[in-house]
Amino acid sequence: MNKTVAEWIHYADNDFLAAKILKDSYQPPYEIIAFHCQQAAEKYLKALYVNSNQPIMRTHDLGVLLEILLPLYPELKSLLEICDRLTPFGVVTRYPGSSMTVGESHMGFLMNAVEKMRGYILFLLGMEKNRPLS
Repeated sequence: MNKTVAEWIHYADNDFLAAKILKDSYQPPYEIIAFHCQQAAEKYLKALYVNSNQPIMRTHDLGVLLEILLPLYPELKSLLEICDRLTPFGVVTRYPGSSMTVGESHMGFLMNAVEKMRGYILFLLGMEKNRPLS
């Protein structure tokens, strides 16, 4: 794996770690946790772009990113719903007046979604030995 791919994974892992730490804090800032989860997922996908010698798209829409990767990695099709559900957490929840409220009820989905995406991508990059469950 090249250095740039490793950097994308490192940054994604740090976003995911920040989300986990904040989730376990005394007063979890749910909007910030959701944002870090979306950012982690975005960076994991962009690591695959770099690994595939694709130019990085400047978008936060995870579904768009995944659609472009599907011809190269068709096994990622099972992540389409996750991408569609995660995308709003990176944009809509960032500012006051949002039409979306993030709460404790979202945390299970967010953590599981990013963990699943991380597992698939690390497996495809040869960083995980076990194929993730669908």
